[in-house]
Amino acid sequence: GVLLKDGAGEKKKSALVVIDMSVEQWAGIEYRREDTVQVIQSLMHLSPSLKPTNLKPDPNPNPSPTPKNFTFDLIIDSHLSMKCAPDSFREETPKMESTTTPSRNVISESTLCGITASGREGSKEAEILPQLAKIPNVQFIEKKQFSCFYGSSLDAALRGAGIEMLFVVGINTNYCVFATVLDGWERGYEMGVVVDGVTSCDGSEGHERGMQMLRSFFGESDRVHFLNSTDLLEW
Repeated sequence: GVLLKDGAGEKKKSALVVIDMSVEQWAGIEYRREDTVQVIQSLMHLSPSLKPTNLKPDPNPNPSPTPKNFTFDLIIDSHLSMKCAPDSFREETPKMESTTTPSRNVISESTLCGITASGREGSKEAEILPQLAKIPNVQFIEKKQFSCFYGSSLDAALRGAGIEMLFVVGINTNYCVFATVLDGWERGYEMGVVVDGVTSCDGSEGHERGMQMLRSFFGESDRVHFLNSTDLLEW
C-alpha cells in the first residue's frame, strides 16, 4: 500500500482506466480470457463513493464482491468509438449493427479507421461487455487511437478530478496498454500496470512481449509500477 500514499501518508487520488473492453475487441482474446475479465470486473467494483453528476444511478446495482478498504476516485471505460468514412477499411463486413446511418460525407477522424473494422461509432459490437456495462459509477470516454489520451477528453477528466495516479487494465498489453502508460507517464501521472488485469489478442507471446516492452522502457522509473490486483483488493 506504500505506493498508494503520498509523502504525508495520505491516499493519492487515483483512477482505474479500463482499455478496449468492447464486445468486438474482446472476441479476439483467448489468452487468460476468463481470469482477466474477472480481475477487471472485481476492480471496477471498487467504485468511488461519490457518483459523477452526469451519470444515472443503476436501479439494480450488483453487490460488490470485494472489500471496500480501497476505492478509486474515478473509473474510466475507454474503448474505441470513431467516426470513419464508409470505405476507410475495405475488409469491413456489413454484419456490424449500427444505430446510426453512415454518411458518404463522413471524414475518418483516426488513422485506425484504415487498419481495423472495430470501434465504429454507433455499432452495438463496439459497446463495452455486458457484464461490465452493469457496473455503476463508470464514466465512458471515447478512444480514438492506441493511446486512450490521444484526441480524447481523458486528460481533462483526470485533471478535473485531481487524479495523481492511474491504474490500467484491459487490452492489448503490447499495443494500447503500452501506448496509454507511455502517454500518461509523459503527462506526469504516476502509472500502475495491473499485470493480471491485462492481456493480448496476440496470445501469451504478445502479452509477454508487451510486458517486456513496458519493463524495458520504464524499468528505471519510480513513477511506473507493476502490481497484481490483490495489491489493491487486499489494501
